[in-house]
Amino acid sequence: MVAARFALGGRSPYSPDVVFVHEFAMKPFVEAVITHASKYLAGENGAARSLTRRSSRSTLMEAVKKDQSARVLVSGSNWGVVEVQDRTETLAATYAFAAPSSAKYLTQFIDAHISWVNHAPSHMLIGPALPRNTPLTQTRYTKSQFEVPRPQLIAPVSNSVDTILGGTSKADQLWRDAIAPLPSTKQRPGFKIGFFEQGIITGGLITLGSLVATVSTVGYYVWILVRG
Repeated sequence: MVAARFALGGRSPYSPDVVFVHEFAMKPFVEAVITHASKYLAGENGAARSLTRRSSRSTLMEAVKKDQSARVLVSGSNWGVVEVQDRTETLAATYAFAAPSSAKYLTQFIDAHISWVNHAPSHMLIGPALPRNTPLTQTRYTKSQFEVPRPQLIAPVSNSVDTILGGTSKADQLWRDAIAPLPSTKQRPGFKIGFFEQGIITGGLITLGSLVATVSTVGYYVWILVRG
């Protein structure tokens, strides 16, 4: 994961950015990330420090420190490992490492444009992100994505404008045909009581029964009182 994050200068759109980890594995995972990330962040002769522009890293770290939904676990000169509590925007991709059933469950509830299970294809780290709302093919871009259909119809049809609107009578007939009522379906009107009608009727009967019982009870006690 760390190698994929810093590969190609860390500028790939599919470099891992957010990692979901089980809470019980959080501590060893963070320790492993810090150990491996320090090799890239320090680098021999400071070569790895050119992964991104220093100013952009500094601005990002300042924003993270002010964000209430993020917690800086460890940081250095314009870099850091951050625990993110809330990240809601759609992700470019998801890498799920788990049993197939668990990975299927995870990827269903992570908002991402594409998901890879138990592998991170290295060739996807190179080049731009996949076009959105398009199926994944052998090539990142298909020929059809660069084509715009512009049909040109040459053969005339029988109901062309000059044929139909050639005279007043034809235009009038076209209008009458357009506004003519649809033919009868010859179906009898439906009288079946549906689900909602049954609920209304049942509720009405219960209410009516309660009202009758209440009136009867009150009337009985009033009659007893009058006789007494």
